[in-house]
Amino acid sequence: EDLGFPPDDVKDALSFLSDYNLVVYYSTLLPNVVFTTPQVLLDKVTELTERVYQLSNPGKSPKHPCPTRGEYKIMRDHGIISTQILKDFPKHYGPGLFTEEDLVEIFEYLYIFARLENGTFFMPALLPPFTPDELHQLLKASTPLLFHFEDSCAPAGLFCALVVCLTSNRIRWKARHDLDPLMGTKSNAVCFHIPGLRLVITLADSFNQFEVH
Repeated sequence: EDLGFPPDDVKDALSFLSDYNLVVYYSTLLPNVVFTTPQVLLDKVTELTERVYQLSNPGKSPKHPCPTRGEYKIMRDHGIISTQILKDFPKHYGPGLFTEEDLVEIFEYLYIFARLENGTFFMPALLPPFTPDELHQLLKASTPLLFHFEDSCAPAGLFCALVVCLTSNRIRWKARHDLDPLMGTKSNAVCFHIPGLRLVITLADSFNQFEVH
């Protein structure tokens, strides 16, 4: 406005710059906010992954004690994040400019978060993977449908994005968080309960292919 550019021209220019990764701009989600660096969003992911690491390894972070309330245990064990947890990390937020709700919208759009119920979100990338032996034990009783990739390995982050898509409100497959220790949810394998069917489908990432059991 100060430079006298028409609003539509400004949005078109920002979208063009965003296409070439010069800025980060989500015209439909946050039309009045421009990220001049993606580091802002990367920092929000880092905060969550660091906290899960601290919760899983309390003796390695004596200078940074972690909250002990139950929702942090749920985040560590199941990758489920509450709105309150997001508020515990105020870095980069600005009232009226960029809020926790805005972050959720962006992370849903990017398939980082799957919205669940009661203001919670599922982020499978927070979970540790099954070990090769655990994965073999989980999958050995069935013959899988395999999905191979041209470059011999799956693109980084694709499996977690797929899990988010399947567990989001758009499809509503239910990840089985109650199956412990081997039949559960990890970053490289998820057991899904299909609503309306007495059926469990296991989706697994075995590095060079995806498996459906």
